[in-house]
Amino acid sequence: MKTFLLFGAEGLFGTEFELCCHARGFDVIPLRRADCDITDQAQVEAAILGHRPDVVVNAAGMIDIDRCEMDPAGAFAVHCRAAIAMAEAAERIGAIHVQTGTHLIFDGTAQRPYVESDLPAPGTVYAATKLAAESLAAWRCSRNYSLRFPTLYGRRRNRHVGFVDRMVEMLSQGRTVRVADDRIDTVTFAGDAAGTLLDLVIEERPWGIYHVANDQPQSYFDAINEINQLLGSPGTVLPAKDAEFRKSIAKPVRVPLASQRIRPLRNWRDAMREYSTILKAA
Repeated sequence: MKTFLLFGAEGLFGTEFELCCHARGFDVIPLRRADCDITDQAQVEAAILGHRPDVVVNAAGMIDIDRCEMDPAGAFAVHCRAAIAMAEAAERIGAIHVQTGTHLIFDGTAQRPYVESDLPAPGTVYAATKLAAESLAAWRCSRNYSLRFPTLYGRRRNRHVGFVDRMVEMLSQGRTVRVADDRIDTVTFAGDAAGTLLDLVIEERPWGIYHVANDQPQSYFDAINEINQLLGSPGTVLPAKDAEFRKSIAKPVRVPLASQRIRPLRNWRDAMREYSTILKAA
């Protein structure tokens, strides 16, 4: 039975990954920001060498894209220096290292979902440092998985509110929301992404990069309209165009993911149906 050491346990993926481990009977040691400063190499090494896990999962990050742009040195510390420290310590004890990444490393010009062999073209500090972290982790740990995620939704323990949950909250209040129908993604349930990571480790899949996403692209409008109907919320979802929304940092509008290396995850509508059941039961 493998033991997982999880950095970023309060975030979206970290929360769902811990829940997934418990549900499937795996030992997981969750580390929150208060438990370890990931920009401090000594603290990272002490955590990994002290616990000596079988798998180190780096689910921590600076997810505020604007903040990354204003503080590139901070983004480099959180994404890149932390990845080096974790990967090096994992290598020292013979552990597997898992680096989490983002679809935003692509420029959005493709007219199809991006696969692992597509050439990245990051356009922000956030994307560039996340891409660099992938390479650095693979360089410093010989047993490394790099998982790239699209927009995720699910349960979380920190105070950050993701796009899907922000829309769900507004719709539950009976508000009308306008959502871009030309922003194309593979919006994915973080619980499915967490289960896929466990499967990769258990099945001992080859090291390297994996795209992890629910099956079939959809627009942001389609995704939010679907969960609104599933929840039966009193609010209304109206279509809009991405260009209508003011943004300080431009993000690519067409970045769905697909994989050449693993079978497709379940259809995105099925995943949203499960999440709506979780929300109703909460």
